[in-house]
Amino acid sequence: MYCSNCGAKVGDSKFCSNCGMEQKRSTQNTNDPFAYQYQKQAEPTSNAALILGVISLFFSGIILGIVAIVLSFRPEAKNATAARVLGIIGLIGGIISIVLMIVLSATI
Repeated sequence: MYCSNCGAKVGDSKFCSNCGMEQKRSTQNTNDPFAYQYQKQAEPTSNAALILGVISLFFSGIILGIVAIVLSFRPEAKNATAARVLGIIGLIGGIISIVLMIVLSATI
């Protein structure tokens, strides 16, 4: 082991023989390859559901809203609630826009 202050070799002693700095021992076992916890990466479909939910707010809300809602029910969906809510809002917005187009075109 080396001194964190001056870089001199200290071995197992508590203080550095070169500069006198106290050596703090790490409690983590650095030789254990499994010491770090595995962090699962997000599935592509979980991000796709969220992205489709956001896009459904502006473009083709009926189609993309339904796809976002369906993808949000997959078990690996990380942002499932947000994707589901955005998909529902996009779906409702698409239905309202179609109803408004029909009503406004009938009045002209």
